[in-house]
Amino acid sequence: MSPTVESWLRTLHEYVLLDAIVRFQTTRYHTRPRLRSEHEELVSWFTARETESPFSFLNICSSFRLDPDAVWRAISTDGAIAMLRIHHRTKSKEVTLAERYE
Repeated sequence: MSPTVESWLRTLHEYVLLDAIVRFQTTRYHTRPRLRSEHEELVSWFTARETESPFSFLNICSSFRLDPDAVWRAISTDGAIAMLRIHHRTKSKEVTLAERYE
């Protein structure tokens, strides 16, 4: 894979993961059927052991060298969004994904 494609894919992985975490947290306690359904879909995505899709939770965690079980435990705990810090390395600088969106 070329460096440009790899960089593009990592950026896309980052957005997919952050979007899923934010949507998981915001739909968590909703009682409206559409939001409940969205939350259930997100739980399924986070807990699936599927690796065929390049955008599966396991593949995204793998691209950032994250332990998927640890990430799932962190986000499925109340208040985890404030405590969750997912790190990855970009060149020589370590970046916290959550900090990029604050």
